[in-house]
Amino acid sequence: ADSYECYDEVNLIKARQVVIDDTFYVKCVSTLIPCDSFSKYRSIDGSCNNLQNFLWGASFTPYIRLGEAFYADGNFSIRVQFRDGKPLPRARKLQLGIFWMKTPPVDIPDISKNYHMNQAGQYLTHEISLMPSNFADFSILDISLNIIIRIAIATKGNILTCHMQRWAITKFPVPPSDCCAVQGLENIPLICQAVIKIKENDPSYSKINKKCISFRRSMTAAFDFNCSIVPQIPMNQQTAFVDASQLYGSTSEKADSLRSKHGGKLKTEKINGEKFGIQVQRNGSKFCGGRNNVTYCFDRGDVRNNQHFGLILYEETFLRFHNLITDLLIELNNDWIDEILYQEARRFVIALEEIIVYRDYLIFLLGKDYCDSVGLSLSKDKKTVYDPTIMPQLAVEFSAGCFRVPHNIIPSFYYFLDQNYNVTEKYKLNEYMGIPDPLIPKDKLEELLRGMSYRQGRSPLPNYNLLITSRMLHGWVSGIADSDLGSIDIQRGRDVGLPPYIRVREICGFKNITSFDDLIGVLDTFDVGLLKLFYDSVQDIDLIVGALLEPIVEDGMVGETARCIIADAFYRIRYGDRFFFDVQDQPGSFTQEQFDVLWSLDLGQLLCLTTNIDQLPIDIFKPLELSEKYDCKSIKLNLGPWKVD
Repeated sequence: ADSYECYDEVNLIKARQVVIDDTFYVKCVSTLIPCDSFSKYRSIDGSCNNLQNFLWGASFTPYIRLGEAFYADGNFSIRVQFRDGKPLPRARKLQLGIFWMKTPPVDIPDISKNYHMNQAGQYLTHEISLMPSNFADFSILDISLNIIIRIAIATKGNILTCHMQRWAITKFPVPPSDCCAVQGLENIPLICQAVIKIKENDPSYSKINKKCISFRRSMTAAFDFNCSIVPQIPMNQQTAFVDASQLYGSTSEKADSLRSKHGGKLKTEKINGEKFGIQVQRNGSKFCGGRNNVTYCFDRGDVRNNQHFGLILYEETFLRFHNLITDLLIELNNDWIDEILYQEARRFVIALEEIIVYRDYLIFLLGKDYCDSVGLSLSKDKKTVYDPTIMPQLAVEFSAGCFRVPHNIIPSFYYFLDQNYNVTEKYKLNEYMGIPDPLIPKDKLEELLRGMSYRQGRSPLPNYNLLITSRMLHGWVSGIADSDLGSIDIQRGRDVGLPPYIRVREICGFKNITSFDDLIGVLDTFDVGLLKLFYDSVQDIDLIVGALLEPIVEDGMVGETARCIIADAFYRIRYGDRFFFDVQDQPGSFTQEQFDVLWSLDLGQLLCLTTNIDQLPIDIFKPLELSEKYDCKSIKLNLGPWKVD
């Protein structure tokens, strides 16, 4: 069969001479460690995927930069205006003045897409990227101990890495949950020095007397890992690979805590006769926003798993699918032990998720012709060629910038539909973030799934919906309650030192922009006028602001700059992934017969097999009435090629 080679058009490292800063790996990590080159299975933390650079793509390693860092002091201070060094316009001011002025933040239906386009994208985002603000947000003991063990054992204790130095700090400073509450202190903690200030006449927040949106700076290699890198670079808590880490976890401790250690299964508990995933502490759990009125709160591989209904649905169905695979495998190979069953089921789930992402999701997001042209599309006849020289790290321009553009399709409401497609319940997204309870009664998962499949999604507008730009996380007891995702996305870009919008366009090979007038033709003339009104210089425009204002590309859902950066990321984590499902001649490569089974599956079938839904669209991202339909009761899964004689 033919094979995809590296396409220079999308490989920014080769095509555009982008220099990847690998200072962290040179200064802080020994790369001369033994990895098991014969292992059939991925490590949980992503290490040893690349046999020469064992931490490439691993959890708790830094993001990379495609361009230079933009900090006021060259290290960590928030970027200032290009011409006069004054502060940039406030994030909330831009949110109101540009996006609310351009288009009211209402939901305009997308007649060609349903809710799954948004939900699959968010599930994927949580899979590959998490930019924590501080170790105190998570389980520092488990996380740090895992990092020490995986490095110290591999190096036989011969090196003192930055990770180990970090662990030596016995008193870890716990940041305040509400950074707004400490703004009056004489010495404001560094992590809290970038809160989003609100004017008294704010059209939304003045009604609740809110004058500040809490914001914490990102965890970095230097400040949180005691590794002297200048300028600062944030850390990624997740593995960069599409490896279902949001389900399984990205540390061995988390993964072990989710396993039943019997029959290869993940832990479940029965609620109202249905098997749901295990739960964490209910009342006051950080996983559910610290709420005290939550009965159910689930534990998964990613801390954000209880965020809202759609995400909980996906987490639950993927968990059930893993356990279904273990049941089918034990029927074929009754001598397989727990570890083999778990790893084989995990390997199957990861492969299917990769197929969903590269065969189905990306062609809707970026456009099929574009994906074909840059080597992102999947084909039965063209296999991925692994390239160990490609660093499979995500870029800050991707995670803190362009892959946040799809926040513009997050819907305002979730609808529950009965078997006759009548609405039984309608929930505001923001008021039920961190509250899984309405999904627990019998048939509610199916009613939600029916609503997500039948109803039209939100069109990709420049603005986000009103509920997440004025009342996001409503009811949470922490300082981030009633937040504004649009303002946070702008501020996060500044926090991590993203290049301005026009500099990222240059990285992508587009023409240089030196004035606002040069943007005419790139952006709508009205939008250029808005930018001139709020920014002092074209050099000041934030990446997320410019990317959201760009016209949508043909057959896609983002503008050309976002498409470029997103394509680079998914190229990087596919061709730089030794375990990608269709890579040949590796210990974990699937047989052709196994490949054929995997290729025949999709997200719709997974949802059919793990719920009691009656029908779903075959084109899962299209509204039900626009697609041929699966009769879910007729779908069967045959894992015959996995039988070992």
